[in-house]
Amino acid sequence: PECYRTLKLDYPDIVGDLGFDVIHLSEFLAEKVRDGELEFKEVRRRITYHDPCRLGRHMGIYEEPRTVLKAIPGIELVEMPRNRADAACCGVSSWLLCGEASKRMQLERLKEAQGTGAEQLVVGCHKCKIHFTCVLAERKPRGFKDIDIPVVELTELVAEALGLLQGLKK
Repeated sequence: PECYRTLKLDYPDIVGDLGFDVIHLSEFLAEKVRDGELEFKEVRRRITYHDPCRLGRHMGIYEEPRTVLKAIPGIELVEMPRNRADAACCGVSSWLLCGEASKRMQLERLKEAQGTGAEQLVVGCHKCKIHFTCVLAERKPRGFKDIDIPVVELTELVAEALGLLQGLKK
């Protein structure tokens, strides 16, 4: 999402027309789903989805990732209470270090994801995945010790559903 935003918004402002249309991978995949061009295998899993700041609030892309996820047979998507424009941040933006406040935000978001009863948290951003998996690997403070929800990026789950990768539950 960060590169997508930069290419779609910032570069044209700085250098002018790029000569090509920039779309996010979730937009591309959603189009392929609508056109019936993807054949997903069943992936029996209850998941929840985290809306990345730059993809969602910055670029307004909320439904395309959900369109893709809902098209995978066997996937049950359960929403977190804070989703779409109201979604909480992964805890680290370009202006923050991954300090104590950031880690607390990450743990709160992971707690919210786990509270849905989902078996897995799907994110639409590799940076969000890195931050969430990093804090999960650390010693957690009191009140967060039971947080343990596997995190995968949208494209990893899509690859699994296409039969390209196996067993991305963890």
